[in-house]
Amino acid sequence: MATFHNNIGSIYVHLGEYAKGLDSCLKSLEIKKSLYGENHPGVSLSYGSVGTVYLEQKDGPKAVEYYRKSLEIKKLFYGENTHEIAICYFNLGKGLNLHGEYHNALEYHFKALSINKAVLGENQPIVAASCYHIADVYMNQKEYNKALEYCERSLEIYIVACGESHPETIKSRKRIFEIKSFLS
Repeated sequence: MATFHNNIGSIYVHLGEYAKGLDSCLKSLEIKKSLYGENHPGVSLSYGSVGTVYLEQKDGPKAVEYYRKSLEIKKLFYGENTHEIAICYFNLGKGLNLHGEYHNALEYHFKALSINKAVLGENQPIVAASCYHIADVYMNQKEYNKALEYCERSLEIYIVACGESHPETIKSRKRIFEIKSFLS
């Protein structure tokens, strides 16, 4: 039943019905905590799902709160330098960026980038996504040259990993155009 609620919550979020999505994800979290206790990978997954609902609602502080809980549990099971941990760092970076904590956002995005490059290799979509989100933080800081560097790297990886016409490739191209408009 917990997985059902988590999946339904994700569907509601995708549809933009955040209150229903949050309710379902919180139900999933409570069920998993009652079944497994606080420190279980399934509980961590539910914390992450709740964090994502808050992120989609543009509530950076609440997203970060739940992403941190997810990270603490995952570290117990997966160690420090795994893709699972990198996902938590990536999500924390997005939440902190949304909240305006740019220095901390960059720290987490760079951790995610480093781990994913080491574990998965350079030309992976998640590596491109990390570069894209690093560029996003630099954009928010008005550091356009750094933003351009990371967004161009994102584009290069997306082209190799996903192809020229993939939506993420197109999104990176558009972002580069936007960044260049700030530089001219």
